Amino acid sequence: MILETMAENSDGTINRGLIGGLSLGYNIPISQLKDILDFLVQIDLFVEEQGLIFSPKMNEHKEYKKSLQDAGKAGADKRWKNREANSPPNGKEKKRKEKKDISKDIYVHFETFWNICPKKIKKTDTEKKFLSLSIDESLAAIAGMELYKKYWEINKTEIRYIPAPVVWINQKRWLDEVDLTPPKQNNTPANALTPGKKDYSLPSKQ
Repeated sequence: MILETMAENSDGTINRGLIGGLSLGYNIPISQLKDILDFLVQIDLFVEEQGLIFSPKMNEHKEYKKSLQDAGKAGADKRWKNREANSPPNGKEKKRKEKKDISKDIYVHFETFWNICPKKIKKTDTEKKFLSLSIDESLAAIAGMELYKKYWEINKTEIRYIPAPVVWINQKRWLDEVDLTPPKQNNTPANALTPGKKDYSLPSKQ
């Protein structure tokens, strides 16, 4: 969703002052959208300048696409006496290159996601599921896992209560609203999966 919005804008940016409207369009809380954008800027996938957020790589793609279109039109005009070409030259090669770039991006995104995960199990299954996500979903998953990691740290969640990454992705947990408010002081570790779950293990003998 975020990249699509950037691509639709002529300057390839998202205005931070307008993300309230975007949150309504995306149907997610504005606080969560802010957290996602801030995190993507923090890990250098996006850049922010004077309140405008953009993806340098996506803008490179747009410039590359425009240059091919311009070159195609110029060549067609010269060859066919100003007759517009139906498609720019080397269209198949361009599509293959763009697909290859996207594939490379998703692998990079997975490694970023995996490095954030506090519970590193079932990597092969996790990678397979992650690679089935769209680019926008992969970015949201990265930001979502970062928020959940902070939540688990704040609440001192035991590792046994933290879901496996593949389960987290299957459940699309990046769509959750994560409350990062520090809990009241207590000696009971938080359960991120089922808050309030009782521990039915037998007490140790004194």
